[in-house]
Amino acid sequence: WWLAARAEVMRFSDVTPTSGTPRPWDDDIDRIELGGGYRITQDVRAKLAWQRNRLRPPGAEVRNEDMIALGMSIQLH
Repeated sequence: WWLAARAEVMRFSDVTPTSGTPRPWDDDIDRIELGGGYRITQDVRAKLAWQRNRLRPPGAEVRNEDMIALGMSIQLH
C-alpha cells in the first residue's frame, strides 16, 4: 500500500489591457489532491486519486470542482 497528498495555491497578478482598467490575469486557485495505491502483484498496481480545485473568481462566489481517477498499470515483460 501507499498514500500520497499534495496541495498548491496559485495567485495571479493584475494585468492592464488596452482599455486601461486593471483586471486579474486569471482566477485564483487552491488545489488539494489525495491518492492511494496498492501493488496487487509485482507487475500490477492500482491507484485511486481525488482532487479538489477551489476556484476564486474575482467578484464572484467561490466554486469547487472535484475529480476522481482510478487507474491500473500492468508491466509486460
